[in-house]
Amino acid sequence: MFHQKLADLRSDRDLTQQELADALNVNVNTYGAYERGINRAPDEFKADVAVFFNVSLDYLLGLIPHPRPLHANTGEYFRLPAPLGSDSLRELGQYAYYLADKEKKQRKQQAK
Repeated sequence: MFHQKLADLRSDRDLTQQELADALNVNVNTYGAYERGINRAPDEFKADVAVFFNVSLDYLLGLIPHPRPLHANTGEYFRLPAPLGSDSLRELGQYAYYLADKEKKQRKQQAK
């Protein structure tokens, strides 16, 4: 479970294995073995990953389905008040992108 979450988080951030290995101070071959599930990552490494990506260890270990931030108020993740269906989640995601685009346009206007 951890190795798949590790690969997904790295991919979502458009990082190479080398870039993430460097950021986490591990050899790229060691990192690759963790990501492929060949070697079991030590707890210290898992903690470093949680801090780097600002997600909980519960998420990395597959105990909860959605990332929960370690540090609040980063704006990166938020907790939904109740379970939502797939249509509602898709709509919520579209709205979040709409708001982000709206803010980007407002900042551009203010910069002029």
